[in-house]
Amino acid sequence: MDKLPLVSVIVPNYNYAQYLDERMESILNQTYQSFEVIILDDKSTDNSMEVIEKYRLHPKVTKIIMSETNSGSPFKQWERGIIEASGDIIWIAESDDTCSFDLLETLVSLYVANEAVLAFCHSELVDENGKKLRDNHQMKNVTSDLSMDGKEFIKNYLAYSNEIQNASCAIFSKKAAFEIDKQYMNFKGAGDWFFWINLAEKGNVSFASAVCNNYRLHSNTTSNVVKSGLEFHEMKKIYEWLLDKGYLDEKQFQKCKLNNIILISSLEEIPHDIKKELYRMWGANIILLLMAQIKMIKSIVAKFLYA
Repeated sequence: MDKLPLVSVIVPNYNYAQYLDERMESILNQTYQSFEVIILDDKSTDNSMEVIEKYRLHPKVTKIIMSETNSGSPFKQWERGIIEASGDIIWIAESDDTCSFDLLETLVSLYVANEAVLAFCHSELVDENGKKLRDNHQMKNVTSDLSMDGKEFIKNYLAYSNEIQNASCAIFSKKAAFEIDKQYMNFKGAGDWFFWINLAEKGNVSFASAVCNNYRLHSNTTSNVVKSGLEFHEMKKIYEWLLDKGYLDEKQFQKCKLNNIILISSLEEIPHDIKKELYRMWGANIILLLMAQIKMIKSIVAKFLYA
């Protein structure tokens, strides 16, 4: 690269004071140093601002923005950060995650070489204490770097589920992000999936098989957007959008429908009345519910036999 592109590192934070120092050190010590840092705090109620203030005078930190009221959506914070960014490339580095020091070097090289609008790496899932968790994502089976047209990437990797595990593992084009459908900001749970799909439509997508990112999953409790059923309403909207755009055919859409019914059935945290409403929304009949139960039982038996 003749000229190193500037990366704007957006650090959105809400009540993750205990992880902020580790997060900031993983950013500031990157081997690729052409970046600025913009910290956004969404009206935290812990001591986040006390930690953030330590970095105010750091030469890489160009902006610290404190919300006067909580936005109620991480995706509104994403958009705020993108608007404030000076760089042509954006990295949304979630405040509770961490990464290897060569994440930016790995991703920027791949991004530039393939003229991509989006490049991401494999992530290692960890719990609150950094302990490695089981990874069920399809991308874990991709053992070498790949690049392809974004629309092909959607069909192969994003049409069934969100294979870009979290924002911290990806960099993307600011220009392309400005051009996408802003509906993603109205989502509470699945907005990142819709964001990546719309972004991938704008150009090439690259994947680095190296594990450069640690994605932190918190506790064993299911999020409120899942418990309330909102996540499944949002996912249905996305599947219908994918069907309408031709990324899914009717048979594939029905498969997605069955998989969601299975997932809804398996989650004990979702109240019975909400489950009933979700079954109605997905058009689940007795046959589909029986198929879901059978598939779920087979999965449990398989896990027991091969444990």
